[in-house]
Amino acid sequence: MKSLTILLLLALTLSGCGNATRPEPTSDFTPPSALATNPGTEQDGPQDKLLKLAASSDGMTYVSNGEIVSFQANGPDMIVDAQGRILLYYTGWILGDRLYRSAVAISQDEGKSWTYKYLELTGGDEYLKPTEIDAVLLEDGSVRIFYSSGNPSVGTGIHYAQSTDGINFTYKGVVFAPKDYTAKKPTVFQADGLWHLYASSDNDAGQVWHLTSVDGVNFDVYALTSFPVDEKPSVPSNGVWLGERYHMFLSTLDGDIRSFWTTDGNNWMPDEGTRLSKTGDEQFVADATIIPLASDRFLMVYTTTTIPF
Repeated sequence: MKSLTILLLLALTLSGCGNATRPEPTSDFTPPSALATNPGTEQDGPQDKLLKLAASSDGMTYVSNGEIVSFQANGPDMIVDAQGRILLYYTGWILGDRLYRSAVAISQDEGKSWTYKYLELTGGDEYLKPTEIDAVLLEDGSVRIFYSSGNPSVGTGIHYAQSTDGINFTYKGVVFAPKDYTAKKPTVFQADGLWHLYASSDNDAGQVWHLTSVDGVNFDVYALTSFPVDEKPSVPSNGVWLGERYHMFLSTLDGDIRSFWTTDGNNWMPDEGTRLSKTGDEQFVADATIIPLASDRFLMVYTTTTIPF
């Protein structure tokens, strides 16, 4: 994407637009400053959770800096867009005048400050609200999101939508909705010319759906697999390329974040050690999303809670 970014910057300069970075948008809402006192009934929802920041110099060992992006939030996913902005997608409980919806927090200073926008989705039906979003920056600078959604009669599957600004999305369709089963919490990346989508299932073995695609839209089931950590199942969240290895970060039953690595998207090996451990009053750390920064560091956003569970 570096060449695309350079071309965009050059075009804006030649057209006399001055600063190629988009003007900082204004926030649609102020994020909550505490966990919900009346958490409701949404199981595994964002009401009693918060998003925090961690940093790394090598992409593998992270330390929390204690900074909070939002209370009443979970399911984070970050990308850097063609203008160099960080787009952080997440699901929130109370978002201004909206309840249990997804949003995008935007940063132009490597996560030091954030602007909060509602994620707008047109098309689809009323049940298809995006949660557990995974975002991908496409070659033309647009953003495609894969997300969990469904309705009571069909169940939960993976859908996708697309946007030119990273905020306003148009629903495109269903990616994967297995009959009589669940697919949720997608994570998507490319390796060896193929798109790979991993999504959690609802079976007792903690297995994970693995789908592949040549175009990033039409996916076929490749396998049901798993990522055992200490002989216990774990849940994929997001990953990062470090050299020729893609490292998938995983939320474990022990409440920390580990990882597996691959070079082809199919064959995986466990990394040694822990990527992030819970500290202080954190009850667990999970749902890691990672991006490399221009300052040769790596930024992580993760989900945690201070409420015993």
